[in-house]
Amino acid sequence: MDSALEQAVQWLLERQDARGWWCGELETNVTMTAEHILLLRFLGLSVESIREGVIRHILNTQREDGSWALYFAGPADLSTTIEAYVALKTLGLDPQSHPMRRARHVILQQGGVARARVFTKIWLALFGQYPWSGVPSMPPELVYLPKNAPLNLYDFGCWARGTIAPLLIVLSQRPVRALGCSVPELVAPGTDHLLTRAPGSGAFWWADKLLKL
Repeated sequence: MDSALEQAVQWLLERQDARGWWCGELETNVTMTAEHILLLRFLGLSVESIREGVIRHILNTQREDGSWALYFAGPADLSTTIEAYVALKTLGLDPQSHPMRRARHVILQQGGVARARVFTKIWLALFGQYPWSGVPSMPPELVYLPKNAPLNLYDFGCWARGTIAPLLIVLSQRPVRALGCSVPELVAPGTDHLLTRAPGSGAFWWADKLLKL
């Protein structure tokens, strides 16, 4: 541990500016790029000025097995791969091209969209590519919960609050806009019945059913 600590300190010192600060690129996985494309499509804004660059960036980060990872050198991630695939198809990449076929194989192998994370399902639901009934319900009235109540907004970190608060509005309104393409090929055989079932069990599952009513 001491050796690793020394190397880490040295690495940082070598990259420190003479005036005392550090500067570096804030990196993330391709979901940020893919979701940016989906947001522009949802808002009805053109993606032509960044289309080629986005396609190149997403394809350059595709792994040998056809997937995309959640973090550098991580394992194949289903939701990240789904969002990358949908963004590429939205941008006009041929679904029969080699990169798309490889990605689709990974997605179906891991259970398809029915097994994706909730955020991915929400993005697809915004374009009618996933049923809203299969997305967990969260009423915007949660903002009224006092700080001593379970699941109140301030139980979450500041970064999470900035996501949850607007999501409460989106989940209550359930808007749908045109994607310009469809992705039924991402539903794995035998999982159709899972698409309309919100994830969860026990009291949370029954609460979701009640909220939907």
